[in-house]
Amino acid sequence: RTGSQILSTSLTNAGSGYTNFPALSIGGAGANVHPASANVLAGISTIAVANGGSAYVNQNPVSPPAANTAGTFVDIVGGGGTGATAYATVSGGVVTAITIANPGTGYTSMPTIHISSTISGGGLAGSGATANVSGITLQNIALSDGGFDYTTPTISLTGGGGSGATGAAVS
Repeated sequence: RTGSQILSTSLTNAGSGYTNFPALSIGGAGANVHPASANVLAGISTIAVANGGSAYVNQNPVSPPAANTAGTFVDIVGGGGTGATAYATVSGGVVTAITIANPGTGYTSMPTIHISSTISGGGLAGSGATANVSGITLQNIALSDGGFDYTTPTISLTGGGGSGATGAAVS
């Protein structure tokens, strides 16, 4: 063997404009390579409304409504990360926009967006609204397996709709 295990990875430039996760590849392996692997970690930057639905409850656009109160709730589910929160802007019963309150951390894939609305007393209101994550902010690169036989490892990030992201690896 001519090289060693990769000890760490880092995101050296987060780039901009990412609408999906870029593909991450690790190069610089020797002949007896055991492939290294890593994931791009991101926060949620934008959510696009696909269908505004009808009969949703208006709410304060500054922050999500408290539990068990009237309002339109946006739940961000899955994607491997935690902490992302958002709220809906409702006009005339239609969801017109979704604003990120907290981008969260550690997302490795696009989470699913659920929109629900309640009226005072917990009754259901509103139906038909749908939305999708339409933008992410790259935050880090997490090494999941250091592999073996790397002398000068390289990381490249391609695709994902954005540009400028770069990463580094140390063996």
